[in-house]
Amino acid sequence: MSAKYPHVLVKLSDQEFDPFKFMGMVVQGMRESKVPEAEVRKFSKEVMASGNDEYFLETCREWVTVL
Repeated sequence: MSAKYPHVLVKLSDQEFDPFKFMGMVVQGMRESKVPEAEVRKFSKEVMASGNDEYFLETCREWVTVL
């Protein structure tokens, strides 16, 4: 399955994973790529509802391209 916004590229750091920092990077990338604000809010709400890091990353990958 491809990302909803595949042109938004976000690099996942090799360092310790911080979900809130990564979510901020995804939101910033979406805004810089002119994704409608309603979609950014929808992503934020959906990703915040994820229960663990694995589902969090899966949700991010559904929305943007994670490198």
